[in-house]
Amino acid sequence: MPAAPSAAGPSYRIQAGAFSEEGRARRAAARLASMGEAVVEPVERDGVTLYRVVLAGPQDELQAHNLRQRVADAGFGEARVTGPY
Repeated sequence: MPAAPSAAGPSYRIQAGAFSEEGRARRAAARLASMGEAVVEPVERDGVTLYRVVLAGPQDELQAHNLRQRVADAGFGEARVTGPY
C-alpha cells in the first residue's frame, strides 16, 4: 500500500525491482539501505507472489529521478520512479 502523503506534500518512491524469491528481494533491499529506507512489499499477481523492493523517495521529482539513477547505477537498471503518493 502506498505511503500516505505527508503534511509537506506527496512524495515519490523508487521501485528497484521485483523478485520471485523473497530472499533475493531482501538481499537487494539490504544492498540499497545506504540510499534510504528500502522495504520489501509482497504483491500477488495471478496466484504468484512477487516481492517488490521499494525505496521511499524525496518529495521533489528531480531528486526522485536522481535517486532512481543512483539505484540503477548500483545494479538495478530497471529501477523506476513511482508516485507521487
